[in-house]
Amino acid sequence: MKIFFYPYKQKIQAYSALLIFCLFSFAAQAQNGTWTWMHGSSINNQPGNYGVQGVAAPANDPPSLYEACEWTDLQGNFWIFGGLDPNFVENTALWKFDPVANMWTWMKGPAATTQPGNYGVQGVPAPGNLPGSRAWGVMTWVDQAGDLWMMGGYGYDAFGVLGALNDLWRYNIATNTWTWMKGSNLASDPGTYGVLQVAAPANVPPCRFEANTCWTSTTGDLWCYGGGNFTGYLNDMWKYNVGTNQWTWMSGPNTYSNPPNWGVQFVPSPANTPGGRYVYSKWIDNSGNFWLFGGMDA
Repeated sequence: MKIFFYPYKQKIQAYSALLIFCLFSFAAQAQNGTWTWMHGSSINNQPGNYGVQGVAAPANDPPSLYEACEWTDLQGNFWIFGGLDPNFVENTALWKFDPVANMWTWMKGPAATTQPGNYGVQGVPAPGNLPGSRAWGVMTWVDQAGDLWMMGGYGYDAFGVLGALNDLWRYNIATNTWTWMKGSNLASDPGTYGVLQVAAPANVPPCRFEANTCWTSTTGDLWCYGGGNFTGYLNDMWKYNVGTNQWTWMSGPNTYSNPPNWGVQFVPSPANTPGGRYVYSKWIDNSGNFWLFGGMDA
């Protein structure tokens, strides 16, 4: 496998069909290189135990999930949303795990059921707002204020239609509310690229899933790359400015399933591109560069 250094981001992809949800952690107090089973069942395909919404309890557990959204907030808590359960159903529940207390809390959304999105008014937070059920590689970020963000995936739009999405959502932890920030409330939206490297209110990435290649830059912008939908694989790079609520198409073509252009190893070039791909692993280094690795390409 080849590894790309791209002066925006790095990523690696790994597909997994594991349906049991167990939380593992490197135990700081144990010897290096060991896993510790921290919570959850050791048996596959569990329905979970939701408990009371908003109340942490030792017995609480999400159901077994595949490709749920994930975040680590600024206080070190772990969050998940959606995911595919053992009944092959996209979920809508939001969960928080406190690694110090070693307890889960079901925070928002219905238990173990599919639901259309309740979008409300774009840009306006409201207690009733809720993203539709979704899974299959959703982009997620944490901004500098500590809010949780997500975009796209494969799930249900405002009318209960199942398909690829490009809706951008923000979750405020303090108020426990979702806000629909950008994108369409309809599945299969083609997006609007606008002019390369020019921000505009109408710009929005096309719908996509299998696309959790995303980074929060040192300046607080939200970046994303690649993924795809039923038209093909994408290799476009986008930047979202939280303050202006605008997307910018930064690089890559606005067409599908383009092959990579490797260029010369270690030599940056504007013509270099990882190509259209579904991708999973990514990093940001201490200099603020984005990295990408592996995936399934066009």
